[in-house]
Amino acid sequence: MTLSNTAKHQVAKALRSEVIAGIFESDAYTELLQDMIPSLVNDLLGDVEEDLKFELSMILFDSIELK
Repeated sequence: MTLSNTAKHQVAKALRSEVIAGIFESDAYTELLQDMIPSLVNDLLGDVEEDLKFELSMILFDSIELK
């Protein structure tokens, strides 16, 4: 099946909400963020107290959105 660029964008737009919902419900997505965020916080701030790193990581995790 060949689609025009306009048609491809329309299909992608129609699927967008369900794809984003699937990503947010995915265990793989959650695990990725749980692994990456604390590491990135540590990289950006240096060694910080574990409780603070955890709290900052949770705030960041909750604030991440997909456009």
